[in-house]
Amino acid sequence: MSSTKVKVALLVMGLLTLGGLLAQYRATTRGESVHLNAQQVELLINSMPEQQRNLYADPESRQRMLGMLQEAIIFGAEARRLGYTSRHEHIYQMGVQRDFLLSSAYRDRHREVTVKPEEVEAYFRQNPGAMDEFLRYNPQFGSRRQGIDQRLRQQLAEIRILAERARQEGLDRDPGVAMQLAYFPLYVLREALLKDLQAKVRVSDEEIEEFYHRHRSEFDQVRARHILFNTKPPLGSDGKSSPAPDPAAVRQKAEAVLKRAKAGEDFAQLAKEFSEDPSSKEQGGDLGFFGKGQMTPKFEEVAFSLSPGTISDIVETPFGLHIIKVEERRTAPLDQDLKGVIENRLRRRKHEEQLRQIRARHPVIVEGAKPPDEMNSNERPLRKR
Repeated sequence: MSSTKVKVALLVMGLLTLGGLLAQYRATTRGESVHLNAQQVELLINSMPEQQRNLYADPESRQRMLGMLQEAIIFGAEARRLGYTSRHEHIYQMGVQRDFLLSSAYRDRHREVTVKPEEVEAYFRQNPGAMDEFLRYNPQFGSRRQGIDQRLRQQLAEIRILAERARQEGLDRDPGVAMQLAYFPLYVLREALLKDLQAKVRVSDEEIEEFYHRHRSEFDQVRARHILFNTKPPLGSDGKSSPAPDPAAVRQKAEAVLKRAKAGEDFAQLAKEFSEDPSSKEQGGDLGFFGKGQMTPKFEEVAFSLSPGTISDIVETPFGLHIIKVEERRTAPLDQDLKGVIENRLRRRKHEEQLRQIRARHPVIVEGAKPPDEMNSNERPLRKR
């Protein structure tokens, strides 16, 4: 096959791929399904600049990126349905994003490319309001120092100039780059929509009070004291760790103090004398009232199992060995702090329900995607301050 026929065949294939992608994109705005298969995903990633491709070389990073892309398509489609693309600020931001993508693709193919100072000045002569428009829609850059403003001015001109060169070279018709141009600017719409949705969530005082009365058991609290015997290597004044204490010796000391506490000696005085918890030692080990989810799990489990006035056996946590005494139990009062906690919880529930409905309305699949998870940690501090 001649080289001309090969080029024609490749162009036809590219146009068919691009046509399919645009058809899918338009379908998304009507709430219909979109499915980016493994081949399309590879095409998208392989079209990225080398430095960006390298960021997604490991499977976990790749899955997260594709998960974020899937979310952008879903919420971008919802934003289009709600008319966000008729707002000038979003049109502008998406345009800048497309030019950035094109300029990056051009730099990736022309590694030695430069934009001369006279080209920058010519751009601003032809577009005298370009910088003011950029700052109007990106107010976070509005109070920058003069030196940074100059670099920003240079970068904006380079993006616009190189994007135009990319179009002249036909890079916007490359199937992989076309996918970037179709999907990546949707991040702009996603962020705008999520910000608006969160701002519109309302929780009434009546809803807060109803939740409180229906879930009173969730707000059970205990007031406890403890004596801590540290099993971790102590830090010296120079910030370096000393050798770890002998576990057997620490336990022997804890058992001796426990025996004295259960024999009736003043628990607060024993805490002042023996506890190695600097935050509660001088208060006689008093931790105040705390609810479930505020302490490390084993400590919390034992504390909530004790009746007022009773003392635990030795309790081991990642922080060391504890002796716990519960002073009081109560249901937390519905004060302003607790109202704020409940309000935030109800706001999150309402917001999550909004997101669930949007995802159901726009069934988008990006093969290999792993939706970004919230930060999660199994080990809590002894007490969350």
